[in-house]
Amino acid sequence: MGVIYSRPAGFLVSSQVVTQFYRRLSPRGVLVFDNSIRVLCVALLIASSISACGEKCHKEHVAPVEAAAVQAESPPAVAAQAPPAGVFATVDGVPITEVDIRFALKLKDESPLLAADRDKVLKALIHKQVLANAAAKVGLDAKADYQHRLQREKAVLDAFKRDTLATSFFKQHVVAKSEPDEAAVRKYFDENAARIRSELHVLQILSRNETEILEMKKLLDGGAAFAEVASSQFRKLPAGASKPWDLGYLKYKQVPSEWRSVVKDMKIGDTSDIIRGGAKRFWIIKLLAKRDNPKLDFDGVKDIIKSDLRDATVATRGDQIIAEVRKAAKIVRLPPPPAD
Repeated sequence: MGVIYSRPAGFLVSSQVVTQFYRRLSPRGVLVFDNSIRVLCVALLIASSISACGEKCHKEHVAPVEAAAVQAESPPAVAAQAPPAGVFATVDGVPITEVDIRFALKLKDESPLLAADRDKVLKALIHKQVLANAAAKVGLDAKADYQHRLQREKAVLDAFKRDTLATSFFKQHVVAKSEPDEAAVRKYFDENAARIRSELHVLQILSRNETEILEMKKLLDGGAAFAEVASSQFRKLPAGASKPWDLGYLKYKQVPSEWRSVVKDMKIGDTSDIIRGGAKRFWIIKLLAKRDNPKLDFDGVKDIIKSDLRDATVATRGDQIIAEVRKAAKIVRLPPPPAD
């Protein structure tokens, strides 16, 4: 299992040194530091104004990772404290954790972490952290290109936090409180039984391009036949093939949820306006006929009705909750920077 280090954070030196640095890779892809890299590490540390540490500093920062060497020299009271769970080493106070090692190995949480892989990666991470700390001490972390890349990476983390927390809040305060009970579902069925039992013969025009669907709507409004406009999407259709735009008779549960609020008010022969759906779908439908299905009972559609009622409540309650939290939040819009 190889380890790939694609972002040597904070390590900015000449291209020749970087090339030599990354050539020192074991066959497994784990960074191996030989004596020349140790010399480079010491040189960087000296350049960061810690030359006074002498031989003691050299031993602390470049010694091989062993059980006794991982523990930095510290006062007896600090050394006696048990290390936090999941922390395998610290470098000038910066922890290197099991999560760091798993990330470097691209291991999932449930995958076993082998001791041999762990120790090799830990050694490499300690060396890199030593150099990263040294780079920061000489001001390389203040470089404009590093700060730009750092902000880009921070934006990824901020997006994860924003999206995950917003979704969790919405599920807890909106979705979880929008579930209809059995009585509400039964009431809806009883009040709409005739419509729910109706099977609809429908033609459709489906597009994932808004410009295209607008053009087709314009043609229909201009008097073009529905089948003519619909068939224009299938110019290479073999002779005698079925018509993809003719959906035949659809049962209630087969009607897309985006259509239900539209078709309930349509009369035979009516053509809808553009219906917008998820995944960038746009429809125009034409209702050709209706027929009754008296065998359709409550149990056959209760799950669909429950879903529809939940979605309607989520939409209404979601708007209310968002309005409430926005009202309570302090939102300040700043003017955009002047154009160059």
